[in-house]
Amino acid sequence: MSRPTTVIAFPDIRVNSFGVEVKYSKRDTWNTVGNSVFESMRDPGVSAIYIVFGKIGGVPEVRWARYEECVTHVRVSNAPRFVVDMEGDAPLFERFGISYDTFSKLSDDEKMRHVRDYWRTRLPPGEHLWWLEPTHTLPINVRLYMNLESAEKRILRAEAALLCPQICKGSRARRKYSDAAIYLLTYHGVFCPQARDLFSAGSVALRADDSRGGNYLLRGATRY
Repeated sequence: MSRPTTVIAFPDIRVNSFGVEVKYSKRDTWNTVGNSVFESMRDPGVSAIYIVFGKIGGVPEVRWARYEECVTHVRVSNAPRFVVDMEGDAPLFERFGISYDTFSKLSDDEKMRHVRDYWRTRLPPGEHLWWLEPTHTLPINVRLYMNLESAEKRILRAEAALLCPQICKGSRARRKYSDAAIYLLTYHGVFCPQARDLFSAGSVALRADDSRGGNYLLRGATRY
């Protein structure tokens, strides 16, 4: 029985230790999506990669350059992929603080650390990465918080309170409970449309004397 052949798909052409990746655009633009940041299908015999880019839109033209000098961004959809821009003036690896050769030799987890750090600098206020940690996976099934058993509710509420301290902001603070809701959904698959009530409603837990009402965080110091 013959052994399965490893598929090599990056770069497109190999000449000795040099590789050529071919890209083109039908539009009048010099940017396009490149290969995966993990480069799992890279030819191990290639030590230097160049890109040849053909632009069909507008006035047809062809340009070439070193690959790492044209990678300017990481786009994240189903998987993180490099974005190639032949007119870009800020190579991505300069912002990473390492060379492309060094990045290529990193493990997948180490590569994702650089990608996450880069994307955190680009997030608008109030937005988050759902892929915060290397071991984090988004749960497939989603449950409603109000349908959980009381014991699990208390555990999740305590975790959210510890990890999202902004819930302690003043009553006029906007979106103070948003991070807690996002945490419950992305890490536990629990959808909580009434996140505010987890920490401020009078029915979320009993006081030490078994009466209701008050502040959940203050009660927690004496009861839990």
